[in-house]
Amino acid sequence: MGQKANTNALRRGSLFTWEDTWYSANYPELSHDNIKIREYLRRMMHAHSCVLGECRISVHTEEVHIYISFLRISDSTKVSAQAYGKVSRQARTCGEPGSPPWGEIQRILQSRLEIPIELDYREDVEVFSNVNFLAGTLRYGIEAGGSAQLVMQELRGYFEEVRERGCPFVLADAYGAGYYYLKGIKITCLGRLSGSQNAMASKESEFVGLIPTNFQRGHIRYSTQQAYTIRGTCGIKVWLFYKRKS
Repeated sequence: MGQKANTNALRRGSLFTWEDTWYSANYPELSHDNIKIREYLRRMMHAHSCVLGECRISVHTEEVHIYISFLRISDSTKVSAQAYGKVSRQARTCGEPGSPPWGEIQRILQSRLEIPIELDYREDVEVFSNVNFLAGTLRYGIEAGGSAQLVMQELRGYFEEVRERGCPFVLADAYGAGYYYLKGIKITCLGRLSGSQNAMASKESEFVGLIPTNFQRGHIRYSTQQAYTIRGTCGIKVWLFYKRKS
């Protein structure tokens, strides 16, 4: 049953807290604005070869505070550069690597919401520090024309290499009660992944470690992405399982 429900929503309130903080009697309008802000930030990050990771929105009476973390694709290509190939690097659909125009982003959001906005951002360099980074890196590789299977194999090899060195990826508890160590990853891609010669959709998966989706107390992070190619849309699902240090 754990794979049939949204993993994040299933653990909301017990293990995870809400990413956004706001209270309003006009819930539908503010909820739609929340979704539009996330979609706009995700598009801007993707246009500048970045992946949006954490995004927290706090709405107050006089201003809106937005905190985001992002990953440059140029930093994560050390994992999947061999999977892209020379031809795909010349035909990438994303923009050139560079810093997003934070001033322009803040100005556009303020003009749309008609309220002062405080924008804080942090750049990460580790692809496994956030589940959205992992899904976004795989999306970038598929849209660039690379092989999804090769990209997933590169990510799996990088994860196993770090684990063998005894340097596990650590995630701080949302309640500040301890630290969690990354124990397993699961990646699933569905679509026309093999190229234009494949007329039917195929499914590719990579599984490392443990992913107890049927265990509600399991600290599992979940993310979905959609890769848009000339052959159609490819769906991406990523699970990261963290285990608390005993």
